[in-house]
Formats: sequence, structure tokens, C-alpha cells
Amino acid sequence: MHSSALVKLLVSTDELQNWGLVAEFVRGKERRDAFDKAVPLWIERMVGEWKLFLHPDIVKDLRDREWDPTDIHRRMIWASIVCKLDRPEDKAEKDRIKTLLKKKYGHDWWEDVYRRAGKVYPAWCRAKKNIFYDGAGVQMMAAHSSVLGLAFAEEFERALRMVPAT
Repeated sequence: MHSSALVKLLVSTDELQNWGLVAEFVRGKERRDAFDKAVPLWIERMVGEWKLFLHPDIVKDLRDREWDPTDIHRRMIWASIVCKLDRPEDKAEKDRIKTLLKKKYGHDWWEDVYRRAGKVYPAWCRAKKNIFYDGAGVQMMAAHSSVLGLAFAEEFERALRMVPAT
């Protein structure tokens, strides 16, 4: 697979934990380079699509850094991913992420992510209740109505402000 094609594929994959599967046949420097190029583009896309729960100050910091995350940003991003795995059928996926993160970063890193996820969870619940589960019809109207779209954006911003900025 050509490097630019791999980067595009990684950026379009919402589930960060699946990047290893997406790039399973690419090894070494080519893999690392593709991941390094894809991370900022992926973060920018996920933030723009309201798929990451990060405090607005953290989003501003990431934007100022051209979406290049620090270690603490990475922990916050993973916490955002983990907090949304709240249904019983998500347990296996959460366990898989736990295993991946512990293998790559260690037990303490995972524990920090998990602790952070608990603090992000109330924002996820608020957004889920007030924005994401209003039905397909309401979502379609929001996409085509500046007033409803603005109301959803303001509610999402309020939810994000519930997420710790540290």
C-alpha cells in the first residue's frame, strides 16, 4: 500500500484502536511515518465532526500546535474514546483498548486514561442525551438549519466545557 493511501485510510478510520489492523501489512519506517502524518489529520477531523470530547481550551491548544498532540493530549483523546464505550456490548472493545494501551504505554498510563474517561463521561452523557440521540430527522434538520445547527453547536460546547482541561 502506498504511504499516502495508508494515511488517507488511517485518517478516515474513526476507531483509533483499529489503526494497527488497518496497517497490519505495513512495517517499519513506512508504518511509523504514515501514523505520524495521519495523527494530526485524524485529530482535526474527529474534533471537527464532534467525535472527540476535549475541553475547548485543549482543542485550541491542539489547533495552535497544528494538531500535534503531547502525551497529555493523547491521554485525553483515549479517555474520550473509552468513555463512549458505555454499553454492556462495548466491554470487549474497552478491554481490547486496555490491553493495547497497557502494552504500548504501561499500566499507569492506562489507569490515567481510565480515570480521565470517568471525568469525561458526564459530558458524553449530556451530549448523547441532548444532541446525538434526538433521532435521524432532528439530526438532518440540524445539518440544514443554521438556527438548529447553532443550538446543537452551543450545547456541544457546553458539554465540552464539562471536560477537565488538565
